Amino acid sequence: MHSAQEAASRPLGYAPANGIPELRRAARAILRQSRHLDTPEPDGAFYLFPRLATGDDLAAADTLLEAGCATVPGSAFGAPGHLRLSFATDLATMGKGCRLIVAALDGIPA
Repeated sequence: MHSAQEAASRPLGYAPANGIPELRRAARAILRQSRHLDTPEPDGAFYLFPRLATGDDLAAADTLLEAGCATVPGSAFGAPGHLRLSFATDLATMGKGCRLIVAALDGIPA
């Protein structure tokens, strides 16, 4: 883990070896089930930055917020058509959120 990620994770109770890689793998495994997301593996981050098949990150973020999951549109980072999804939480909460994302996005016509 990079030192900035380690420092940012400490208030959440994470240490470099206790969960970030496992959370990342579990989140990607769930998100890959959605036909609306292309979720590449990041280089050590505690967030994912999937590309949306629909390309409309603002509409997707609104849909997900209405479904109960807060995300950040990629356009806020200069990457329209993407979402920024943090998985800096416990495994159960992350799994619930990722399943909610897949279900909500799969309700959008391709």
